[in-house]
Amino acid sequence: MFVVFLALGFVAEIASTSSGYYAYYWPSTWMINGVVPLSIPITDSIYLVMLYFGHKVAIEYSVNKKWISGFLIHIGTYYVVFALGILITWLFVWALGIKPTW
Repeated sequence: MFVVFLALGFVAEIASTSSGYYAYYWPSTWMINGVVPLSIPITDSIYLVMLYFGHKVAIEYSVNKKWISGFLIHIGTYYVVFALGILITWLFVWALGIKPTW
């Protein structure tokens, strides 16, 4: 599943950068051909796989619950998944040495 999402992410990035829709000004060592970023498809794929399994867990735990309990289980699961995704993305960007420009 990760490989499929990764391939689709690279296709999307290649299409958007080759059409001029996006332009990245990152260090070329972390880019493919100096144009397509390596980190975005990887972090997107990690997010999508975590969301898939998080949704699966939320459904498993919310079966036969009242609607408010099921809703809170789903919201809590997505909160945890997105918090982990933010942490993973931050660690990945930090490891690449990309510095914010703010």
